[in-house]
Order: sequence, then C-alpha cells, then structure tokens
Amino acid sequence: MGDELRDEGAADPLRQALQGMWGSVAPAWADHADYVDDRATPVTIALLEGADVGPGHRVLELACGAGGVGLAAAPRVGADGEVVITDVAPGMVEAAARRAEAAGLANVTTAVRDLESIDEPDAAFDAVVCREGLMFAVEPARAAAEVRRVLRPGGRAA
Repeated sequence: MGDELRDEGAADPLRQALQGMWGSVAPAWADHADYVDDRATPVTIALLEGADVGPGHRVLELACGAGGVGLAAAPRVGADGEVVITDVAPGMVEAAARRAEAAGLANVTTAVRDLESIDEPDAAFDAVVCREGLMFAVEPARAAAEVRRVLRPGGRAA
C-alpha cells in the first residue's frame, strides 16, 4: 500500500488494540514459552538458517513473544555477535529478558520495539528474524520496509 493510501488515524485504534491484547496475554505466553519453542523448533531452525545467522552477526528478533528465536540465535552469533530481542508488548520483552538472563546469554539485549516503526538505525543488523509476528502487522508493507531499512547491505530477513 502506498503512502498516499495510508490513513494513520484509522490504523491507530487497531494497532492499540493489538498491542493491548499482546500485553494482556504476556504472562500466560511466558508460562508456556518452553512448549511454544519446542513446538516451533523446526521453524526456528529454518529461520536462522534462512537468515544465515552466524558468528559475529548482529541479529534483530521482532515480535519476539518470549524470545525463542533470539535465544536460539545467541549461540550461533557467539561472544562477538549480538542479538536484540524485541516486541511491542513490554510484558513479552520482560519475559524474554528473564529467559536470556536465566540462560546466561551475555550477548542478548531486549527492547520494546514496534515492527512497523523500528526504533533502530538504518543498516544496523546482519539479520532480522520474526517467527510468528509479521502476520499481526496492521500494515505489513510498512513492516517489511522497516525490516529492509534496518538490514545492512547483504543482510537477510526470515
């Protein structure tokens, strides 16, 4: 959808409702994080391989839920890499931060970020991954443009 067709005011109530919904389910999502990650292991592996995540890379996980993909990326990037795990719901980010800390992952940071307006610099990441969140973007084309913007030249999204 082109900018000329976008009505920011019309999208805001839907965007706020979705953000509130994810915030309200964050505690239960955190309680079931291991189950979700176990169920999604093949998808997570495919995402990390598709994004060619490797040693020294800087990786952004969007719409993290409890952070399963980012946590799986951390060993792949190693001590010289960094994984930034993000979600629009602060409760989800808090759950991911607790899990990263419990796993002793010093190369993981967390932040509240909206995948349609990623508060990160241009060309800041080697890879962007998102397992189950892009489908909830109010404006998917806007989210995809943001992913492209934060990727370094030659970077990959999955």
